[in-house]
Formats: sequence, C-alpha cells, structure tokens
Amino acid sequence: MQMIKDGFQLTSLASDDRFLMQAAKDTVNAVRSGIEQG
Repeated sequence: MQMIKDGFQLTSLASDDRFLMQAAKDTVNAVRSGIEQG
C-alpha cells in the first residue's frame, strides 16, 4: 500500500500532466474497489 501512496505523490508532482493524474486516480480507484470486494 505504501508503494501506491508513493506513486500517487510522484504523479501529483507532475500535476501539469492531466493524463498521468487521471491514470493515477483510475489506479487508486481500481485498487480500492479490489480491496472492498476482497
């Protein structure tokens, strides 16, 4: 889980790249959905 948080922070630093931001959000949402289902 820590690795995901670190990755999100790195992506947040590149906030000027909306594609990366959306990709990060999609990844976080997918992980959260997987945790809830699991």
